[in-house]
Amino acid sequence: MRTRLFNIDAFYKYKSVIDKKNILGMWWNFIMFQGLILLDILMKVFVAPERINPVYMVYALVADVTIFVWYRLRKRLKNAQDWSIIFSYIIAIVFTAHCMFMYGTESIIIVYFAFMVDLAATFLMHPAFLAVGQTEGMVIFLVSYIIAGKHVSAQSICIIILTYCFAIALGMLIWHIRLSNVIFENELIYLATGTDEVFLDRKERMIFEGSAGSGIFSNLGERKHRTFTFVYDASKDRLLNVREDNIFSLKKDMNWDEISQRILRYAGDPASYRSVEKFFEKSAIMDELPKEKTNRSLQAGFVTSGGEKMWLIFTMSLRPHPVTGAVMLTVLIEDYTIDHIFKELLNQLISENYDAVLCIEKGRRDGIIFLSEPHKDFRVEKCEDYEALLSKYVTENIADYDREKVLKDGHLKNLYDYLMDHDLYECFVDEYTPEGGSRRMRFMAFYLEEDKRILVILRRDVSFYANRAREAKEKVELALEEAKSANEIRTEFLARMNHEMRIPMNSIVGLASLMEEGNGDPGVLKDYAGKIKDSSDYLLQLVNNMFDMTEVTGGHINLKSASCTFKEILSTVDNLVTPMCEAKGIKFTIDSEIADSTVVMTDKLRLIQIFTNLLEKSVKFTDRDKEISLSCYNIGKEGAKGCFRFVVKDNGAGIDEETAQHLFEPYRCEHSSTDPLEDTGLGLHITKNIVDVMGGKISANGKPGVGTTVVVDLDLLLADSNVSVSGPEFNEKKLEGKNILVAEDNEINREIACELLRKRGVTVYEAPDGEAAVKMFADSKEGSFDAILMDIRMPKMNGLEATRQIRSLERPDAASVPIIAMTANAFSEDIELSINSKMTDHLSKPINPKVLYETLVKAIEERNQ
Repeated sequence: MRTRLFNIDAFYKYKSVIDKKNILGMWWNFIMFQGLILLDILMKVFVAPERINPVYMVYALVADVTIFVWYRLRKRLKNAQDWSIIFSYIIAIVFTAHCMFMYGTESIIIVYFAFMVDLAATFLMHPAFLAVGQTEGMVIFLVSYIIAGKHVSAQSICIIILTYCFAIALGMLIWHIRLSNVIFENELIYLATGTDEVFLDRKERMIFEGSAGSGIFSNLGERKHRTFTFVYDASKDRLLNVREDNIFSLKKDMNWDEISQRILRYAGDPASYRSVEKFFEKSAIMDELPKEKTNRSLQAGFVTSGGEKMWLIFTMSLRPHPVTGAVMLTVLIEDYTIDHIFKELLNQLISENYDAVLCIEKGRRDGIIFLSEPHKDFRVEKCEDYEALLSKYVTENIADYDREKVLKDGHLKNLYDYLMDHDLYECFVDEYTPEGGSRRMRFMAFYLEEDKRILVILRRDVSFYANRAREAKEKVELALEEAKSANEIRTEFLARMNHEMRIPMNSIVGLASLMEEGNGDPGVLKDYAGKIKDSSDYLLQLVNNMFDMTEVTGGHINLKSASCTFKEILSTVDNLVTPMCEAKGIKFTIDSEIADSTVVMTDKLRLIQIFTNLLEKSVKFTDRDKEISLSCYNIGKEGAKGCFRFVVKDNGAGIDEETAQHLFEPYRCEHSSTDPLEDTGLGLHITKNIVDVMGGKISANGKPGVGTTVVVDLDLLLADSNVSVSGPEFNEKKLEGKNILVAEDNEINREIACELLRKRGVTVYEAPDGEAAVKMFADSKEGSFDAILMDIRMPKMNGLEATRQIRSLERPDAASVPIIAMTANAFSEDIELSINSKMTDHLSKPINPKVLYETLVKAIEERNQ
């Protein structure tokens, strides 16, 4: 049951609805009463005409008058219907009593039973009146029975009393059921709107109706808005009511997390994702809505499973259930795609001073025109046929020498063909003015959105060179401002890095001095060595960040695309991040909806760098026993590219809205740390630039004390899943017995490189500069050296010149011997110089032993093939 037995408040709340239902009861009782009298008369006409009682005609006439008076007054007098129901009750009671007087037989009990039960079942009246009316009827009939009957028995009295009790019980039960049905029919309307008004004209309008067949701009955008509402029971954490055919595929009985995650999956961009995630944060809803006593609203973009892009308005309200009092959360979702498109067009028109904007939906010839001409009111006109409009405009307005060009380029087919390969069509033509002069007009055509559904054609008067001069001045001022800002950033960068690099250098120098003066305790020396390694690793991180920052600033991030599977990428990320999390007692999970076998063409190392940079930041600001996750989603496909979304989420320290807006700017360290090896604030800035170079989007949001969420959207080129993505097996033992020449002017660096090679069974030859290296190679027998490691900056002769001289020697092995740069010059232009000097490969210092061995084995094997 949906309501308690005697819910008088609900009865009065829905009295207007109940009155409408009681109208049917009035007509039913009138027809039944008249029908019974007519049936009795007809039976007596054929069986016993002498027993026809004219009193029955009086009762029929009274019923006719009652129904007539009720019909005439029910809309004029507020209580006319209530009095009519009461009078119908009285007529029924008097009629049965009169029958008792006339016939005096127990069979009249059947008539009493029929009237009492019928009145209880057909009228939804106040329960007190139901009880009083039935009691009066029972008393009057019982008294009539006793007065008229000659044989009054206890059995007859019991039958009358049982009939009364049955009528009362049945009336109460039907009253309760019918009132519950009235409430059920009206409660969703109440929850959705907060009023008892009809929410929509027809129930069909409560669901998404699909695109209008006449085009989105037909009738100047008068297409019906598509809406639906879902009601969530906050007390039981379940979805109470929802239309089955909604774009989010919401189902009844879902909990709040399932609802919000299902809606988030369809967010059209990172900004919408952040907004929706914040909007559906349950704790904020429960805190804000009761205090504000108003609705929360949100506007965001979404992409349906069918690829349709739309903008929706969410209106959220928190109200008690009208019957049970449970806390109910109602969300009304309206499609305002048309409004959004119009708003974008009007903004374009107003901000850029265009005097005309023509919009055409692809595949159609009609559209609408926004006109904002000087000294005239802004207006919107319907374009019935674009081609006819173009022809008329060109004939009447365009100069003779420009007409052919405008007619050709402006043809819809030609515009569509041009915009397939270009983002913008633009042309300048001369137009005649009504005064007989001419003016220079600029026309532009482009698609309003990425889905290329709406073609926009703009027209603007560019005759006034003052606008051009002003724009040029603004550009110069902007360039000066950017140069000033760049200089400030560069100064801040150098000052910051000077400070940061001195911290680990001080540790290394100090610990080295302590080791030199050491007390000989192996444990102490091992501790010093470990601390030196930590400081060295941090110093290397600073150098790598400087390198990446230099590439970012100069716009020289180079991507090296190769095929790889998502399994390889996520496995590497897991291997890199899990140890950091385990050391700190943090739970780390990777949840991927992307198939492990999915093969993409991308820079694998840069992609892994994105994930590790973000996850390292989460680890840094997440405490023990908390969680970090990486979620991967496949959100669609555009041509040969797959659209992927990656979400890094933690429940650590969190960030506020202002910090989130500047999080990816350099030097944004938003924590207070006493650790001397603290974050330099460059990692996230570098990460954003890598994402930008990859053509993706990145955004962040969070809440202090709750956690941080970073969303990365990337479109990656899909490769054939049959392509092999694994390289040849590497074996360090292949270096045993090889002869390698090491050209390095720094004795310590040379000693380190030689010792690393000797540990792998390599015979090493040392040259202190480039000139000595050339001489040693020239004086050696052909094939003596399997490879050469060449530093770039050396005295007497640098490594690039030494390489060129070796390659120019007239001996067969001079052109084939692998020469690998081993240098601190790590910028992209340095690598390019090495390759142009005919070096085989390029290694950046400090040298990673594993990378050194792999590079040598690869170069030697390729030479021998």
